[in-house]
Amino acid sequence: MILGVYEYLRPDAPSDSPAVILVGHDLAPGTVIRMIDLRVVVVDLAQLPKETPRHFRDVVGHAVIVPIAQGQMILPSQVSPDAKEWPPTRAICQ
Repeated sequence: MILGVYEYLRPDAPSDSPAVILVGHDLAPGTVIRMIDLRVVVVDLAQLPKETPRHFRDVVGHAVIVPIAQGQMILPSQVSPDAKEWPPTRAICQ
Protein backbone atom coordinates (compact mmCIF):
# COMPACT_ATOMS: atom_id res chain seq x y z
CA MET A 1 0.00 0.00 0.00
CA ILE A 2 2.72 2.48 0.94
CA LEU A 3 4.56 1.84 -2.32
CA GLY A 4 1.31 2.39 -4.23
CA VAL A 5 0.77 5.74 -2.50
CA TYR A 6 4.35 6.71 -3.32
CA GLU A 7 3.76 5.84 -6.97
CA TYR A 8 0.77 8.21 -7.06
CA LEU A 9 2.40 11.08 -5.19
CA ARG A 10 6.04 11.00 -6.30
CA PRO A 11 7.22 14.25 -7.94
CA ASP A 12 7.11 12.80 -11.46
CA ALA A 13 3.78 10.98 -11.05
CA PRO A 14 1.36 11.34 -13.97
CA SER A 15 -1.18 14.10 -13.46
CA ASP A 16 -4.05 11.66 -14.05
CA SER A 17 -3.20 9.43 -11.06
CA PRO A 18 -6.38 8.99 -8.96
CA ALA A 19 -4.91 9.91 -5.56
CA VAL A 20 -5.67 13.06 -3.59
CA ILE A 21 -4.34 14.41 -0.31
CA LEU A 22 -6.76 14.93 2.58
CA VAL A 23 -6.24 16.46 6.00
CA GLY A 24 -5.87 13.73 8.63
CA HIS A 25 -7.03 15.96 11.51
CA ASP A 26 -8.24 19.54 11.98
CA LEU A 27 -5.59 22.15 11.10
CA ALA A 28 -5.70 25.67 12.55
CA PRO A 29 -4.50 28.82 10.79
CA GLY A 30 -0.75 29.25 11.18
CA THR A 31 -0.05 25.52 11.29
CA VAL A 32 2.78 24.44 9.02
CA ILE A 33 1.62 21.27 7.26
CA ARG A 34 3.67 18.13 7.91
CA MET A 35 3.43 14.75 6.21
CA ILE A 36 1.97 13.30 9.43
CA ASP A 37 -0.99 15.74 9.06
CA LEU A 38 -2.05 14.20 5.76
CA ARG A 39 -3.66 11.07 4.37
CA VAL A 40 -4.15 9.88 0.83
CA VAL A 41 -7.28 8.49 -0.80
CA VAL A 42 -8.09 7.28 -4.29
CA VAL A 43 -10.90 9.23 -5.94
CA ASP A 44 -12.62 9.74 -9.26
CA LEU A 45 -10.61 12.51 -10.90
CA ALA A 46 -13.72 13.91 -12.56
CA GLN A 47 -14.96 14.97 -9.11
CA LEU A 48 -11.89 17.04 -8.22
CA PRO A 49 -11.39 20.76 -8.78
CA LYS A 50 -8.48 21.23 -11.21
CA GLU A 51 -6.42 23.13 -8.63
CA THR A 52 -6.55 20.37 -6.00
CA PRO A 53 -2.98 19.63 -4.85
CA ARG A 54 -2.09 16.01 -5.60
CA HIS A 55 1.54 15.78 -4.48
CA PHE A 56 3.00 16.09 -0.99
CA ARG A 57 5.38 18.79 -2.25
CA ASP A 58 2.32 20.92 -3.05
CA VAL A 59 1.26 21.20 0.61
CA VAL A 60 3.98 20.01 3.03
CA GLY A 61 5.75 23.00 4.53
CA HIS A 62 3.00 25.45 3.60
CA ALA A 63 1.21 27.35 6.38
CA VAL A 64 -2.55 26.98 6.80
CA ILE A 65 -4.39 30.29 6.16
CA VAL A 66 -7.95 29.26 7.13
CA PRO A 67 -9.14 26.35 9.29
CA ILE A 68 -9.16 23.03 7.42
CA ALA A 69 -11.30 20.26 8.91
CA GLN A 70 -10.34 16.61 9.09
CA GLY A 71 -11.12 14.78 5.86
CA GLN A 72 -11.18 17.88 3.66
CA MET A 73 -9.13 18.21 0.50
CA ILE A 74 -6.61 21.02 0.63
CA LEU A 75 -7.06 23.84 -1.87
CA PRO A 76 -4.35 26.35 -2.80
CA SER A 77 -6.46 29.19 -1.37
CA GLN A 78 -6.30 27.54 2.09
CA VAL A 79 -2.50 27.54 2.41
CA SER A 80 0.37 29.97 1.97
CA PRO A 81 1.69 30.18 -1.58
CA ASP A 82 5.28 29.35 -0.60
CA ALA A 83 6.56 26.33 1.27
CA LYS A 84 8.99 26.87 4.09
CA GLU A 85 11.12 24.11 2.61
CA TRP A 86 11.03 21.19 0.17
CA PRO A 87 12.05 18.43 0.35
CA PRO A 88 10.93 18.21 3.95
CA THR A 89 13.54 17.71 6.61
CA ARG A 90 13.12 15.54 9.67
CA ALA A 91 11.72 18.55 11.57
CA ILE A 92 8.81 18.98 9.12
CA CYS A 93 8.04 15.26 8.87
CA GLN A 94 7.81 14.68 12.62
